[in-house]
Amino acid sequence: MQASLDAENEKVAGSEAKKLELEENIQAAEVALTKAQSVTAAHQAELNLACSATQAANAELTQAREAQKAGDAAQALAQMDEEALEAALVGDLVKLKSGDVGDATPDVLYQKLEPLLLKLELDASLRSATKPALLNTPMGRGVFDKKVIEELENSFTAKVEQLNRVLADGQPATDARVALVAEAEHKVADA
Repeated sequence: MQASLDAENEKVAGSEAKKLELEENIQAAEVALTKAQSVTAAHQAELNLACSATQAANAELTQAREAQKAGDAAQALAQMDEEALEAALVGDLVKLKSGDVGDATPDVLYQKLEPLLLKLELDASLRSATKPALLNTPMGRGVFDKKVIEELENSFTAKVEQLNRVLADGQPATDARVALVAEAEHKVADA
């Protein structure tokens, strides 16, 4: 009986040792789990920062591209206006002023000029006197008509000069927008 009791005690001792070993393994696994969770949390925080940085860089890039697009559109519009006004100043306006309209009628030339007049800073009285003054023949123009045409030429010239300044001043701004977009693209690539 003693031998059977000793055998059972030995089994109990073996079970106790196995239990201790398993509890140590559980504690080691819990420690490893805690470390892994800590590392995961740190990596998640880094990922969140990187995502935030990427989103901010993309937002900055979008804003820079929109500013570039708007600025380029404004420059292109100024360029088109300058070219149209310059062409009218040395073309249709000169023809109407001299009365040498060629194959076109004065009305047709004036209709081509009329949309451009809206781009000029003309007061109401000058605007209303423009058509009659330009459609009169040079011999049929009085002092007032000549003054109207002179003021109209001055307005065209002033607007062309203003647009030339806008275009010249706009080039550094265009270059700055290009640099800003390049910098924003670099930030996106680095983020």
